[in-house]
Amino acid sequence: MDELLVNTLMDLDRDQLNRFQWHLRKYKVADIEPIKIAQLEDGASREKTVDLMVAKYKVKAPVVMQAILLKMCQNDLAEKLQINAENVN
Repeated sequence: MDELLVNTLMDLDRDQLNRFQWHLRKYKVADIEPIKIAQLEDGASREKTVDLMVAKYKVKAPVVMQAILLKMCQNDLAEKLQINAENVN
């Protein structure tokens, strides 16, 4: 699953990745607090971003990523992630 999430973020350019990470710092899932700002500072790589997401959200990481992509109007990428995640499971 980690590889799928990293590959999804590879479709974002640097500005889009920064925006994704900004949303990630604001996004609260149920009673799980958002990822801390300091963890995503200094241009965190796509791999580090995914590692943080999986550590924080566990199996919900793809759902969180999809929700943020939809907020960013990256509908095609969100749909692609959903389809690929279903095929992994």
